[in-house]
Amino acid sequence: MILFTADYRQQNYEIMGTVTGSCVMARNVVSDTVSNVKNLVGGELTHYSELLDQALAIAVGRMKKQAEDLGADAVMAMRISTIDVVTGTAGVLAYGTAIKFC
Repeated sequence: MILFTADYRQQNYEIMGTVTGSCVMARNVVSDTVSNVKNLVGGELTHYSELLDQALAIAVGRMKKQAEDLGADAVMAMRISTIDVVTGTAGVLAYGTAIKFC
């Protein structure tokens, strides 16, 4: 599966439809406590970075699966956005246009 953020300017493809993938992951109390202390002294909040990385990988994987289920070869104009669902969560939405090369 090819993923790209730009529009595909060639004319030899068929649009299969919009595809999406999302993931919302919750933090845990122990990691929150460590992160709150780290927030006071500065530095990267690695637990949150890892949480976002995991959510991103799952969301993109779900979007790719949806495109594959449509018979697509690629997803063009792919976009990624963070989403706020509930306080204490990390949410990611991946979306784009599934295409099949002719």
